[in-house]
Amino acid sequence: MQKSIYHIEKMDCPSEEQLIRMKLEPMEGIQSLVFDLPGRTLEVYHTADADAILSALETLQLQSTRGGGFHHCRERGVPHIAVG
Repeated sequence: MQKSIYHIEKMDCPSEEQLIRMKLEPMEGIQSLVFDLPGRTLEVYHTADADAILSALETLQLQSTRGGGFHHCRERGVPHIAVG
């Protein structure tokens, strides 16, 4: 499993969080999403391709970029925030 961090410039309220959830949760390989609205960042724990996740985010036109955070994770290290 991997953790990727995305900066989403126009994500600053629960409405954008919900849009992102609706876009990413159906994707195969998404394990959990951790939102930081004040920091405008999203941590994605996944087995899916990180570039495919970025492409999905870009369709929302919220000015998404992939941050420097990209890590391989152990299953136990994933936050218990369920997707779906």
